[in-house]
Amino acid sequence: MYIIYFWSLDDEAFYQLFKTLDEAEKILDKQRFIAGDYITEADVRLFVTIVRFDSVYYVHFKCNLKRIEDYPNLSAWLRDVYQIPGMSSTVLMNQIKKVCNNE
Repeated sequence: MYIIYFWSLDDEAFYQLFKTLDEAEKILDKQRFIAGDYITEADVRLFVTIVRFDSVYYVHFKCNLKRIEDYPNLSAWLRDVYQIPGMSSTVLMNQIKKVCNNE
């Protein structure tokens, strides 16, 4: 993700990011989690990026081809993972936004 920001939106990295999001969208059309029926480390790692995407990466890193809310399966997956006990307490969106705004 940060390669896009620090390398001034390298076109290849930009489009690869959205190709990967498209692939995740297709996977989640067929199953509840990235690796199947149960949450795995793959979901937790993806969650860290996806939960920040629309409010941080879309705006500050100019990853603005699509928002996560434009992906119905990723959006549903995000809500689902967020509601797993313990996950929402790891998201401090105000703190995340402050860091991105250099506050």
